[in-house]
Amino acid sequence: MTQRASQLAVLVLILAVALTAPACSGGDATREADEEIAETPPEAVERFQALYDEGQTHFEARADRQEVLKAVDRWSEALAVEDDGTISDDHRAQAYQSLARAHYFLARYHGTDGGPVSAEPELAQLAMLGFEAATEAVKIEAPGFHESVERGAPFEGELADAPAQAAESLLLYAKNLHLAARAQGTSATVSADPVVDAIMELVAAEAPQLHFGAAHRYFGARSVDRAFNRSAQRSAQSFEKALNQAPDYLATRFDRAIYLATFQGDREAYEAELQAIIDSPADAAPGATAENEIVQGWARQWLAKSDDLFD
Repeated sequence: MTQRASQLAVLVLILAVALTAPACSGGDATREADEEIAETPPEAVERFQALYDEGQTHFEARADRQEVLKAVDRWSEALAVEDDGTISDDHRAQAYQSLARAHYFLARYHGTDGGPVSAEPELAQLAMLGFEAATEAVKIEAPGFHESVERGAPFEGELADAPAQAAESLLLYAKNLHLAARAQGTSATVSADPVVDAIMELVAAEAPQLHFGAAHRYFGARSVDRAFNRSAQRSAQSFEKALNQAPDYLATRFDRAIYLATFQGDREAYEAELQAIIDSPADAAPGATAENEIVQGWARQWLAKSDDLFD
């Protein structure tokens, strides 16, 4: 056998061995390598997640206004991360929700004394930033609903149905819009109220537990704060429903004092409610210690106003 023939024979033998070897060995190794690659998140995703988590850490210390501002910065940076579609819509929606909540917290909890909001440009600007972030989340989770609002609903037609899983985004949309409108003045409030009411009705029906009974708390105040058709009975019922969702969330009792008790001219109920807030443990509602602590500060301020509010 010539040298070339020998080389060809060896090559054939190598190929034969390779082709007849158990397929699982090479296949498993390749599959495991592919899975390892698939499980390794792209750099953009890693960067997005790291910034998002850092923002969440800052927001957990939200009783400090500076920490909320840091959270806003980190979440804004996360949403600015450039990628080629590797960051999912769900993750982007969650980041927009967090940003909307942070702006609302800055405006409402660090920018007011808890009472009814009047025309305040700085407050309106913060709430509008929250509204814009919530709008981006709604575009992702409830695009049909957003499009119907853009067309003018409910003025020119019915609002499109929104999926129940979009309730969080819709609630943040409504809360920021409501606050921004009131901080802008009467005209903006009149324009925004129909959309806010519609969203709050949806949340009250589909996800009443969100934000510690926020939708029912909204109607508790709205029932006596609107220009017409006020009802102390509807207000009381709505506040009770909110308390059933989160009995230790102190903002509900605070709103019941400054809206319902003042509407009824009931100084005794007003003062008793505010004092109960002051005496309550701030950490009784899991996840709301910061909110409760701030509301306790509001309660002290408003308790001192009793003589001015009641004859």
